[in-house]
Amino acid sequence: MRKKIEASSGASVNNSSIDMNASMTSSSYYFQSSSTQSSLHTEIEMTESLENLPHEDHSLFSQNHDSQLLQWFIRRPEDWAFSLGGGASTIFGWGHNHRGQLGGLDGSRIKIPTPCEALSMLRPIQIVGGEQTLYAVTHDGKIYTTGYGAGGRLGISGTDSVAVPTLIESLQHVFIKKVAVNSGGKHCLALSSDHEVFSWGEGEDGKLGHGNRDSYDRPKLIEALSGLGVTDIACGSAHSAAITSEGHLLTWGKGRYGR
Repeated sequence: MRKKIEASSGASVNNSSIDMNASMTSSSYYFQSSSTQSSLHTEIEMTESLENLPHEDHSLFSQNHDSQLLQWFIRRPEDWAFSLGGGASTIFGWGHNHRGQLGGLDGSRIKIPTPCEALSMLRPIQIVGGEQTLYAVTHDGKIYTTGYGAGGRLGISGTDSVAVPTLIESLQHVFIKKVAVNSGGKHCLALSSDHEVFSWGEGEDGKLGHGNRDSYDRPKLIEALSGLGVTDIACGSAHSAAITSEGHLLTWGKGRYGR
């Protein structure tokens, strides 16, 4: 038996899902939402019979199948592609933009959430902000960066600032799963699908993990972490951390106050 529900009102109806992915860099903000479809009349058909829901038929999909899919997703996320809300996404930015950290928006101060076309076209799966910087990771494992370039924190060679999302070319042949940066941080970490970790930016206090206090304007492999099976990364303002597949927590950088 089927039930039909009809929504009709004077206001538009949004029948697409909304995904919120917020990031904050100093006083700049980002909001990612799936594109909406408005209509005065939306018809939703619902069914009470499992016959029309084959994915819930346990005679077709067993718990073992579910376990295999989860293991595949965890071990090789690069094999999976996602579409938010069934369509393109729109990235909104607002706040301080005097270094171009909002990724292509005009003006030094954006007072209301404003669509950013340059970022939206990338369809990023992750957006994170550092000290007057922005990093976006795309579904194909590439990193784009924009904003203040002091100390090499953008990772694009040199210290020049850029006002539009720019590809970190030295990592374009490495599949990046995640980028980590502190909201007020001047260095950055990147985790690849092969569990390798790269770092760049300001190297004070040894927070880049290369056995020195040098700064690097391009991503450099942290050799001390190779082969340890790193599964997650994080950055503080003056230190860094990583978690391995065996559950070990590794930290490096400034140790003041026991951090």
